[in-house]
Order: sequence, then C-alpha cells, then structure tokens
Amino acid sequence: MESSRLRRTDSGFAVPAKENIVAEIAQMVQQWVCSANSNYRQHLADKAKEQDRRNRNALAERRAQLQEQARAMERLRKAQLT
Repeated sequence: MESSRLRRTDSGFAVPAKENIVAEIAQMVQQWVCSANSNYRQHLADKAKEQDRRNRNALAERRAQLQEQARAMERLRKAQLT
C-alpha cells in the first residue's frame, strides 16, 4: 500500500477511495440499467408475439366456425328449394 495515500484520522488510519471510483460505479450502474432495459424490452417483445399468436389463432377458429355456419345455412337453403 502506498504510504502517501495513508491518512491518519482520530479513529486510526484511513485509505481514501480511488479517485475514479465514482466514474467506475456510474459505469457499472449504467451497464446494469442497459442490461435490465434490454431484458425488459425482450420480455415485452416476447409477450407481444405470444399475444399476437393467440389473437391469430382465435381469429382462425372464429373464421372456421363462421365458414361452417355458412355451409350449414347453404345446405339448409338448398334442402328447402328441393
């Protein structure tokens, strides 16, 4: 340890923090926030894709139901004409 950095205080000796510790901590926090934001954006994108898939499936099922209903009505109409 550098003796020039060692300071005597009333409670003993102290070593001051590195001069750039605040910048290092700020950079670490910024990286963590960026990572968290990226993960959250990915989570939202995945959630939106899943919801879109569910919506498309529901629409396809509804379309199939309506087509079957239209076919049944057409069969009834033809049966009444004969």
